[in-house]
Amino acid sequence: MAGHFLLSPGARNCNLRTVDAMTENDAYATFLRLRWNYGGKQRCPACGKVDHHYQVSGRRQFRCKVKGCGKSFSATSGTKFADRKLTFKALLRGIVIFVTNSKGLSAIAFSNLMGVAYATGFTMQHKLRESLWATRDLTPLQGLIHIDGAHFCGRPRKTDRGRGKKKMKASQRLRISDVASAYHRNRRIVIVLRELYTRNDEGGKPHPVKGMGARRTIVEFTKGESAENVMALAHRYIQPGSTVMTDELASYNEYGRLFDHLTVDHDKEFSTPDGVNNNQAESFWARMKRMVRGQMHRITPHYLAEYANETAWREDTRTMTQRDRVEILLKKALCSGRSRWWRGSGCPRADRAAD
Repeated sequence: MAGHFLLSPGARNCNLRTVDAMTENDAYATFLRLRWNYGGKQRCPACGKVDHHYQVSGRRQFRCKVKGCGKSFSATSGTKFADRKLTFKALLRGIVIFVTNSKGLSAIAFSNLMGVAYATGFTMQHKLRESLWATRDLTPLQGLIHIDGAHFCGRPRKTDRGRGKKKMKASQRLRISDVASAYHRNRRIVIVLRELYTRNDEGGKPHPVKGMGARRTIVEFTKGESAENVMALAHRYIQPGSTVMTDELASYNEYGRLFDHLTVDHDKEFSTPDGVNNNQAESFWARMKRMVRGQMHRITPHYLAEYANETAWREDTRTMTQRDRVEILLKKALCSGRSRWWRGSGCPRADRAAD
């Protein structure tokens, strides 16, 4: 029976039952295969030599053969899981849980499903998000591209005239227009750029392939959707000559100098009779807003980049099988180096909050 991809066998070919059926040695072999696919050889993290290094007896460790090196290392040395305390099977179980929910999972629910402390689950989730951020594809987009921005981390709020114990009537509260700044100081705008699956017509113009959606997504965030900011993103992430579709925000007016720029007035319609829309950008916002409101409930600018990029990754891999997504994420965590932000209280964390 035909149906949504999430109802297909490929969407459930790697689940918790799969991990539970594995032994610790099976999980360990998965880590070795995805980190060192050299036909049984290993790469020493210290000197970089690829060889059949010495196996340390009774331990899942290797010792480098290179004279003058001799360093001991394991399948997680120099990775996001360095200095781990969880077993390989537990780590693999956590990755399966992280990948399974299409709109993400709160740290409390994640840690409960893993059977670990909240801090452990929170840290592991952010290590996986850090891996996705460190390995994201920033190659300029081309063809047909949808762009839009949305507000996060701060929303309009009404200020009370007083702070009495009784509930105030609506007439006693200030209107948003009366407030000096209707937005919280943490308010940020996430801008999404999505390259669509397309086919060219007889005139060589790209048209979206029905039912395929977007092929690749890039997200950035800023304090304002100004012309200066959106033009900077265009120069950085879009190839000249592409076709770009946006709403009628004045900040995008300069796009006509670089691209075939088409707009849609959302006050009147979602899509023009000619098919001009930015529905794939709106689709991204639908998923991310459901994640924020239904799962995380609150996101601060300090972590906004990782959450937005996680949503982009989930969108771009939405039609891959569960096994493929689990292996891709595990490989990213094993091949993107040690954690910069989540390896102890003394580790400095880069703040991309655009403060």
